[in-house]
Amino acid sequence: MAPRLPVQQLVVSPDKNFLVLAINSHLQLFDRAAGTRLCSTEDAGLNPPGSNHSGLIRLLLIHQELDAPEKAPLLISTGEDKLLKTWQLPDLKLLHSRQLIKRATSIAVSPNGKNIVIADKFGDVYDLPFDAPSQTVFQSDPDQEEAPKSTADQSSGAKDADSKVEGEGTKPVARAVAPIAGHVSVLTSLVFIPRQPSPLLVTADRDEHIRMSRYPQAWSIEGYLLGHRKFVGALLWLPHPTDPEPAQGRLLSAGGDNALFVWDHLRGLATQTIDLSAIANGLKVCPAKQAWFSKSRTNKRRRTNPIEKAEPAPTGTEPPSAPAIDQNNSAGHDQHPPAQDVHTESALEPHPIVQKTCVNKIVYTTPSDHAGPGYVLVTSVGSSTIAYIPLPRIFDTSQATEAGQIARYLDLGLPVLDLAVLSPGLVLVSLDSSFPSDSSSPSSSFRTLSLTPDKIEEVSDPEGFNLAILNESGSIESSSELPMPSQELLYPELLLFTKDSPGTSALDNKPHGRDVGTGGRSGKKGEGRLVSQARCEIVLAKAAIS
Repeated sequence: MAPRLPVQQLVVSPDKNFLVLAINSHLQLFDRAAGTRLCSTEDAGLNPPGSNHSGLIRLLLIHQELDAPEKAPLLISTGEDKLLKTWQLPDLKLLHSRQLIKRATSIAVSPNGKNIVIADKFGDVYDLPFDAPSQTVFQSDPDQEEAPKSTADQSSGAKDADSKVEGEGTKPVARAVAPIAGHVSVLTSLVFIPRQPSPLLVTADRDEHIRMSRYPQAWSIEGYLLGHRKFVGALLWLPHPTDPEPAQGRLLSAGGDNALFVWDHLRGLATQTIDLSAIANGLKVCPAKQAWFSKSRTNKRRRTNPIEKAEPAPTGTEPPSAPAIDQNNSAGHDQHPPAQDVHTESALEPHPIVQKTCVNKIVYTTPSDHAGPGYVLVTSVGSSTIAYIPLPRIFDTSQATEAGQIARYLDLGLPVLDLAVLSPGLVLVSLDSSFPSDSSSPSSSFRTLSLTPDKIEEVSDPEGFNLAILNESGSIESSSELPMPSQELLYPELLLFTKDSPGTSALDNKPHGRDVGTGGRSGKKGEGRLVSQARCEIVLAKAAIS
């Protein structure tokens, strides 16, 4: 029996009726209550040939107009093939397929429900209307009037023009969409703060920056949230459980700092930082490249030169040096010993993993009589541990005692891929079942968590949800057409681990500054990064004094 493919993405419709799974490049739609499969993109005749994704699906989002429940909900998906697809539920009918310039890293629906907001790997943010044609062209330059047409487009356009009746006119040019905002680094997350009259678009990138812009005029920057010392991996807007006013809500952010930041966006200050360092204890999947050089040098023949003295070990953020020469050799020995085959596996020690935390998702549950006050759940890439914090601890800082006592943890034994809130008292978790597990923990792809006023615990037979049927029918066996995804594809955030060097975390309070790294950069880029971080330190110091 072939191994089953892991489910890398989960999403639940706002009305809690549908559950969509992303398995490699395929989509499956399930009835949330019964756990039975309704349809899949694999079903023949559902859509024209070539409608499916050709690469692993990275992001899912369901949009449903709550004011117009008669309208069918829409599913938005994108992945490694850089295609942004819009599907109509519940029959998974493909409506649009648009080609992006760079792979999307985060997607959201605008507060008015009319646009799809896309953040990509190049650092740009696009505002795409739902009714935009499938031939929409995404520009990388906002000053570019229109994208150049390819030869194929010109030929097809000529054919269409020739087929038109004389006097009808030529075929209209495809619509071009320019970015509304941009960062100088890879964007990792975006979220909206529903402020009136103009909402705030919050974007975060790999270089510790969180920016608040006025939507849709995102060039108008409202302010920055400074305080992260490592990359930002996830954002969440958390409304107040009892007061719907945006001024009472909090913005949550986390990434590589071993901490969850709670922001007051009106003042631009962090009201508290909650320690999440214990989430790294469940790290199961590590970056593949941990040697002193990035590319393999196996079976290279080298001659040792005992006359040259070994270089001293570098300091700071420079990469570790090659293995030192054997000191037993002396000038009286043979100056040219025979060549030796040097293998990286035996001659080199792996570079120790410094960065172990990379928060990639933050979700919350609403309060209820059965489930208690509600929780904030945090996951880290490659970790089997989920951190959860009660909502009162987020809003009422007077209840906070020691930072390490606020967050509590639950270890599931397998790396967590995604999670979705099914109800205020039930959370569905997708695990990497292809990862070797301990004999004590089951290897099922899905687990359910029950929320109570006191704690969160795993349950095998939840009320109102058929977990057994979902585990049986909610996965696909790997094949030559659908191979098992590699570690780099399944955990793309692992690349963030190698972008940071040893330094301090957000919880290390030093009165005389802090150590900073170059983020894997050298030369003028590294110097510029240090200058930027020094300026951030000055701004933070002035804000603390005021």
